Amino acid sequence: YAMPIPRFHRNYTLNVLLLLTIILVKRSSIGAGAIPESLNTCENEFGSVEDCGSTNEYSPDSDEDVRIVTKEELLSKKGDNNGPIWLSILGEVYDVTAGREFYGEKKGYGAFAGIDASPAFSTGKFDKKGCDAEVLSLSDDDIMGVDHWRKFYEEHNVKYPFLGVLSGTYYSEDGYPTETLMEVFDRIEEYEKHGKKRKRDRD
Repeated sequence: YAMPIPRFHRNYTLNVLLLLTIILVKRSSIGAGAIPESLNTCENEFGSVEDCGSTNEYSPDSDEDVRIVTKEELLSKKGDNNGPIWLSILGEVYDVTAGREFYGEKKGYGAFAGIDASPAFSTGKFDKKGCDAEVLSLSDDDIMGVDHWRKFYEEHNVKYPFLGVLSGTYYSEDGYPTETLMEVFDRIEEYEKHGKKRKRDRD
């Protein structure tokens, strides 16, 4: 399974530039990739250790296309009638059907099904207001919390396959990162460089 876009957990600015200059976006689905060469273990939603899949990085030389998911398509994947469950976080869409016990109707994380509720991953406010909150209104700590969960799905790419990017707040209709997404990752990068030091100084 090959990741079709750069993952933003190394050099955020460089990855955005790579995405803008290298990836050619087409409205097509991602085909099945190769079986991961290496497997890793990590914690699931309840803190239990399980296989979380490949640790291989995306290669910008890949010819895989990015699938563009619309809000309407995402909304139709809420697990109704035992159907698939998708969610989006910072515009990255994942199939979480394998975690129906977490994301199904009336389950603990059921509020995330069929939408992008990025702020709620960190704030824990699962009502409509919390899910619809503006991500840039969050504190730096909360934005880091959202990115923590984004990385969680990225690391569990076997159980929760990456499907594509959601057009709207974080990606354009052509699959390019929006100013909002770039500002989010700028703040993450800035926090990684300076925030932890300032926190240590306060302590």
